Amino acid sequence: MATPFNMDEQAFLQTMDRLIERFDRYSSGRCFADLDRIRLEHDMEGPLSLFDDVVHELADDLFGGTSWPVNLDMDMIILDRFQIGYDAEFLTGCRNVVRKYGMSAWLYEMINDASVAVATHRPSNRMPFQLGLFDTREVFRRKKTKGKKSGGGRRKRLECMMEYLRQTYRLAAYTLLRWGGGEPRAADAALMVLAYGGLGMCMLRDDPKVVELGCDPDFRYRHVCAQLQDMRIKADLEYACSVDLSVTSSLEYPACLDARYLYDAEHIVEAYRNLWDENTKPVAQLLAEIEDNGVYEVEDIYGKTRSICMTLPSPLWGRRLRVFSRKASDCVIEPCSRMVSKNLTARHAM
Repeated sequence: MATPFNMDEQAFLQTMDRLIERFDRYSSGRCFADLDRIRLEHDMEGPLSLFDDVVHELADDLFGGTSWPVNLDMDMIILDRFQIGYDAEFLTGCRNVVRKYGMSAWLYEMINDASVAVATHRPSNRMPFQLGLFDTREVFRRKKTKGKKSGGGRRKRLECMMEYLRQTYRLAAYTLLRWGGGEPRAADAALMVLAYGGLGMCMLRDDPKVVELGCDPDFRYRHVCAQLQDMRIKADLEYACSVDLSVTSSLEYPACLDARYLYDAEHIVEAYRNLWDENTKPVAQLLAEIEDNGVYEVEDIYGKTRSICMTLPSPLWGRRLRVFSRKASDCVIEPCSRMVSKNLTARHAM
């Protein structure tokens, strides 16, 4: 029986409480009274902003390099009452879920919310207004022009929701690493949620509190995790045996990262060339087979093997490999469709 994730939830909640208290200047409307007073005292006209560096720092600490800190920054600059209230409600909701159910449940529910939005082609009410390059209010706005509805377009809306899903993956990975404390499973889950998306989400089920809230209690994803771990270990051993210990760049940080990167690049490009004229199974099918049948032995992880899509030791490769060819795209890392469909069945108990 798995044990709950040992996350530093107390420190997270303390930081969140500080952010909500500090942001209250905007959500309560006191900032607008302050602006009126400043204009009156200094006889000033035109737009003014009351940017609070502490709010920015706290948001960055809680949400890392995602869109949520950017949205709070915009709140303090633009001073849009509706947007401020929307973001204030989001912060309070995050705090309440973590306080009641735990951080793993919060992350699982966030990813599930974004996955449902993509699957149903409907925007989430948790989606930030500014989402990367997308202004979500503009993307999902409905206008009537000569009797016809016009908006951002189906493709643009889907791209926006996919970006929301990617943002939740990044948030989960950052949270697991930043607030993981002494949790030994946090780093592995963070790697998986970046590289394999839905599989990383499934790993959050290792926390019993997530399963108790109604998600699918299917733990066959552990077969896939074990397969990937086994192949990463083999890749590391193969690289270690090839290293020239007389070359300092192979050992010293950060040059050693560059050496490993180039080593992987050379072998993966060669493997793709070998597979160029062969039919390969979609990665979702491969992962589903492992999920059903368990781990299998791979002797030559960089060779012409049906598991080439899972030889990548770094999540950075997942995106880079997409440029090689459309024909080989079925071999590139994607979330397992079966796992995603299971995630969508989770009860919205929160």
